[in-house]
Amino acid sequence: MTHSHPYYYNDVPAAAYVIDPTLLRSERLPVQIETDSPLTRGQTVTDWRGRWGMEPNVEICLEVDAARLADTFSETVARGQVTH
Repeated sequence: MTHSHPYYYNDVPAAAYVIDPTLLRSERLPVQIETDSPLTRGQTVTDWRGRWGMEPNVEICLEVDAARLADTFSETVARGQVTH
């Protein structure tokens, strides 16, 4: 299937990850929600370089095979059911 414009699936990649994790590349990293700084209060902050000494606590999606995701989503919707 060829796509001529971008599609935005919102929660579809999260559901797809459960069904077929090979559609995405992810990494487990330490993440915290900032609560002290007036400049960043409420922001999700990731320790990309491992400087906090904290155990990874969140699986973060870094890359999506967009063509395969779109095909999988379209085929699943066309069938009307999830087969996994």
